Amino acid sequence: MTEEKPLTRRQRLIILGIVWVFGVPFSVALWLLLGWIGVALILAMVWTSWDYYRRGEMVESMDGIGKLGGYLTDAFGDDD
Repeated sequence: MTEEKPLTRRQRLIILGIVWVFGVPFSVALWLLLGWIGVALILAMVWTSWDYYRRGEMVESMDGIGKLGGYLTDAFGDDD
């Protein structure tokens, strides 16, 4: 099985730039529709973007959740 190479900072910056081309109008709409709640959501989006740029792939943090799912299935049984 081959493993994917992580994206470089430059590639992540390009991806974030493309996403924020659509994210800026969405953020403005959130702010106008929701007021200060929209600002809180915008801050969460900015923090997530910065964290992605700084750390890289976000899927790595999901490994623990996948293992937890197996644990829960073993502990409580499968409903299927």
